[in-house]
Amino acid sequence: MPECMVCGNRVDGAHWVCARCEAAYPVLGEPKRSWPAWAKYLRNEDQIRRRRSRYEPLVITASDVEAVDRLLYGD
Repeated sequence: MPECMVCGNRVDGAHWVCARCEAAYPVLGEPKRSWPAWAKYLRNEDQIRRRRSRYEPLVITASDVEAVDRLLYGD
């Protein structure tokens, strides 16, 4: 589940900030184009993080030398 871009509390996927942070920073309840620069920056960084979290990295241990060779050099 995504986190609030300001404090890190859990939020649902459609929101960028939790209710507490929205109350503390009322401007975050307005359209994103009217947000201050710091909030736009945090949103962009959080959007990148959320996008990356959807993908699982391929992990190959050093003990699996054959898999590393196949990955680097092909079959």
